[in-house]
Amino acid sequence: MRALGDDPLARHGYVIGLSSLATSVLGVAFWTVAARRYGAATVGIGAALVAVLGLLGNFAQLGLVNGFNRYLPVAGDRARWFLRTGGTTAAAAGGLAGVVFLLGLSRWAPDLVPALDGTGAWWWFPAVSACWTLFVVQHGVLAGLRRSSVLLASNLGYAIVKLVVLLALPVTAALAVFWAWVAALPIVVGTVWLVVARSLPATSGPTTAGPDDLSLGGVGRFLTVDHVASLFSSASHGLLPVLLLGHVGPARTAYFTLTWSTAYVPYLLGRGLGMSLLTEAAAAPRNATSLALRSLRRGAVVLVPAAVVGVVAAPLLLSLFGPEYRTAGTTLLRLLVVATLPGLVVTNGLAVLRATGRYRRLLLVSAGLAVGVVGGAGPAVQQAGITGVGCLWLGLNLVAALALNDTLRESPIRAIATSLWLHVDGQRAARRRRRRDTDPLVPFPALRGRALEVEAMSGGGEVTIRSVTDRTSGAQLVVRTATASHGTTAIEAAADVLTRSASLPLDGLVAHPAIIDLTTVPTTPATTISVETRLAGVRADHLVGDGLSRREATEIAARALRHLHQRTAHPTTAPERRRWVHDTAEPLVEALVASARPAALDRLEGTLDRIATRLELADADHAVVHGDAWLGNVVIDGTRLDEVRPGSSWWDGRPTGPDAPVGLVDWEASSYGNPLVDLATLVLSSRIDALGEQLGPHVVGLRSGRQLEPWELAILATAGIEEAGATPGSLPPDDAVVLGWLGLVTATIPTSPRYQPGTRWFALNVDLVLR
Repeated sequence: MRALGDDPLARHGYVIGLSSLATSVLGVAFWTVAARRYGAATVGIGAALVAVLGLLGNFAQLGLVNGFNRYLPVAGDRARWFLRTGGTTAAAAGGLAGVVFLLGLSRWAPDLVPALDGTGAWWWFPAVSACWTLFVVQHGVLAGLRRSSVLLASNLGYAIVKLVVLLALPVTAALAVFWAWVAALPIVVGTVWLVVARSLPATSGPTTAGPDDLSLGGVGRFLTVDHVASLFSSASHGLLPVLLLGHVGPARTAYFTLTWSTAYVPYLLGRGLGMSLLTEAAAAPRNATSLALRSLRRGAVVLVPAAVVGVVAAPLLLSLFGPEYRTAGTTLLRLLVVATLPGLVVTNGLAVLRATGRYRRLLLVSAGLAVGVVGGAGPAVQQAGITGVGCLWLGLNLVAALALNDTLRESPIRAIATSLWLHVDGQRAARRRRRRDTDPLVPFPALRGRALEVEAMSGGGEVTIRSVTDRTSGAQLVVRTATASHGTTAIEAAADVLTRSASLPLDGLVAHPAIIDLTTVPTTPATTISVETRLAGVRADHLVGDGLSRREATEIAARALRHLHQRTAHPTTAPERRRWVHDTAEPLVEALVASARPAALDRLEGTLDRIATRLELADADHAVVHGDAWLGNVVIDGTRLDEVRPGSSWWDGRPTGPDAPVGLVDWEASSYGNPLVDLATLVLSSRIDALGEQLGPHVVGLRSGRQLEPWELAILATAGIEEAGATPGSLPPDDAVVLGWLGLVTATIPTSPRYQPGTRWFALNVDLVLR
């Protein structure tokens, strides 16, 4: 629970899922009471009008549910404007939808004409439709503002008030059930929007959203695509009972509908985690895949046991509805609950596509599911009855999950298995702590005899990372454990660099961890472990949109790197500069040679020779370079932001105190070399972070005409990059892009077999660039 409290993605996702689950349970209670208290005709009219209201709300929300969820986390002071404009649009669209419905009432719902005749529906129904649309949209608002507790409270309150009103209204009222459903809407909607308005800044100002900002064109494009995708999604979930009615008749449609409703409960958790993932990934698109992996693991901890229970207990669950439901639906229920696992991958994958702006794939996957349902339901029923529909649904989700596989950093199956193992391992650790085991890391000599609190952190490559807090002294440490040979190499390289970095003249300007211990545990195979200090502060990419813009965070990171370069610079000769280019590319060259890619190798060497020739003419010093420069490896003290902005003493190279306000972590790729590779890597990775693209397509785009921003060019200019590259010894931006790409891929390839030739990562980020 402590880890959950420190993980906003999981915390908000679980609360949103719990809110949906509670609403569903109380909804069943509402209709049960309605069926027992009112006549069938009254319940039927109420159910039809509620269904119409839901349909109108889905159409009239115009993509704003996910729009608010996507843009509010990065809207900054413009959140108030966005809420006002979006809320007004949603209300107007909802009212208009109500008017259109009434205009065509006699054509598409003639049975409702007598019920609404003489009730003044032209006055109140459009208002109710507008209010319901705002209610639908506020789910995205509260998710985007990370106010999941308000969402849970408002939904619970609304559901309870509906029941109370239902019990209070006279049984003779023809529209009693419908009025009970909507009576509390104005109060709930008004209260939520008032709470939201009071929690936002009072003034409007520039957004911190970066390139994918709140411009009318950008938001409009997202809303249009998302609305179409959401309609496809609604169709794939909502049309099955309607499609089955014509194939198997009312009785078997009832068996399917109740079984589907039972299996749908676990999907609500996945949906909640998907909304929470969109919120967090919108603020940090570069981290979208790692966030999706974390969301998948959090969901799997609950959904895998739920699926097992569902498979085993399916006959018992359906017996609650009657023996005929158990006979007809047991296999179907088992298929549907198993489908929640690939469904979780699909939900997370679609959230990543929304956060990173990959709209074409979002539409293709959503349309594919809808077309598969509509086109496949008939043949599936003919082959295997309603059980065939369960096979169809499971198969479609598996195909969609495979299509979205690259939105995660590892395969979904491995991620789910890892999540269960980590959960079991965490439970074991918790039991050990309850037994007051104050020395859980006994293999580490530097940690023996201390009372420690251990927490898992997100790792990289073949390394498991744990944060360790000494409860006695308050000291914070980081423990890295190799899980394969690549991880051992990375840990040993980082330890060697940190040992040598202890003598670097960086006091007060750039902090770096201090290595405390490096040890090898005599297991089979041997396990390499390092212990280092943990820098205080927040990762720079986590501060983007929360105190810093992308430009500010990148410029501060670049300045920290320049401090490192300036304090460790030494002169070089022309042969050293040429040799450095080829030495830097060595991991990539070895990978190309080993995988027999002679054409790609020739193109790489030709590009490197051109850059090396230019650098031979440059009067450029070499220095200690970090080697893996991106915002996630830069730590900034969030309480000292004013000390690190342009014009500050720190910026000008004068220490502001004994502790540096900015630090660098993950030094395993560090070496002596040209500072340009750090700055180019930083600029390139920052752009990818904002745009959410893979590295390879982004590099190809920049080399094919896409332009760097002026402030990005200014960062590169400090290391000898010029727009035209006309000065002898200077390099054009295209060469900087190549060096940045080279820095990123050569830092990544040695860390894991997942980045070797033949993998999807290598094809997208290396083969594509060298094509």
